[in-house]
Amino acid sequence: MRAKERLPISYREAQYSRWLARPALILSAADDPFVPPQIFDAPAVRNNPNITTVVTSCGGHCAFVETAESYDGYFAEKTIVDFLGHRLTPIRHR
Repeated sequence: MRAKERLPISYREAQYSRWLARPALILSAADDPFVPPQIFDAPAVRNNPNITTVVTSCGGHCAFVETAESYDGYFAEKTIVDFLGHRLTPIRHR
C-alpha cells in the first residue's frame, strides 16, 4: 500500500489530536517511507497549540543521526531534551 492510499485513514486518526492538552512533540522526516509528512498538515494537528511538529528533510523512519560535533550525534534525543527543557517547570524543593 502506498502512502497516498493511507492518507484518509491518517487524517481521520488525526482528529483525536484536538483533545491533546499537554505539550507534545511530533518528530518526523519528509523521506519517511511509512509516515507521510502531509498528515501533520491536518487542521487538528496544525491548529493545536500544544503540538510542536518538526519535519526534517531526511531521517527515514527512525534514522535521526548527525555528525557528532558538539554533542553525541543523536538528533532525536537532543531534540526531545531541548523540547522538554523549554516546556517543563523546575520542581522547587522546600
